[in-house]
Amino acid sequence: DPVSHQSRWDARLLEIYGVSAEQFRGRSIEWRERLHPDDREAVFERLEAYLAGRLPDYRVEFRLRTRDGGWKWVLSMGQLHERSADGRPLRMLGTHTDIDALKAAEAALREANTTLEARVGERTAELTAANRELETFSYAVSHDLRAPLRAMSGYSHALQEDFGASLPGPAKAYLDQIALAVHKMSDLIDGLLALSRSSRGELQQDRVDL
Repeated sequence: DPVSHQSRWDARLLEIYGVSAEQFRGRSIEWRERLHPDDREAVFERLEAYLAGRLPDYRVEFRLRTRDGGWKWVLSMGQLHERSADGRPLRMLGTHTDIDALKAAEAALREANTTLEARVGERTAELTAANRELETFSYAVSHDLRAPLRAMSGYSHALQEDFGASLPGPAKAYLDQIALAVHKMSDLIDGLLALSRSSRGELQQDRVDL
């Protein structure tokens, strides 16, 4: 009753709040005192705005103190059913729904998302560091392996240029085999570098002849 500020609650609502009909006489002030301090202003602002016709409906979530001193989340919805001839609100009907479990699930989901985001961030940082280390290692190995190959190739060419005319046939064949092995080893190093970079590239779908 918006005029007398008296409310009549059913047995289920009293059960949700853990009070008896004798403990709760239905006065607005009693209900207001049970509201969480952080929710009171928003609840009554919305109620007054609805009764004044500035809002199309009354729907609000808030916390109410229970008999054991804890807080329970409630979804409150109401609708005016009677007005006076001059438009003043006379009678309002509504429901309170226990949404405590829903709010707990939402909080757990937010916490899980936060934890997941943190884990993803940590994993991404670890992968980034591992990729940097792999890249550094690959180029270091490439440089260290190519250095002796360049020496082998250089000395082989020097032998052919400086002493090629005087070298016997088998010696020239040996030099050709050294050059072939150097070329093959260089291809293997290129393959290793390509393999190390493949884990950092974007996946591409294509048809493959098995």
